[in-house]
Amino acid sequence: MKTAHGPIEGNLSLTSTGPNHTILVSIARSVYPYWKERRLERPGHRIVPILNVSQIYTY
Repeated sequence: MKTAHGPIEGNLSLTSTGPNHTILVSIARSVYPYWKERRLERPGHRIVPILNVSQIYTY
């Protein structure tokens, strides 16, 4: 799959190295399917809504 930021699937292990890289790749592989499903359910829309600051109460 290719996103606005480039290809994601199958290429995670080639992008970086370091002590946390293995952990991050493991997390990314488990989170990506859920993220992808949510993103496809909301075509063209963000998964996390933008905060409307006019609704914030200032006391």
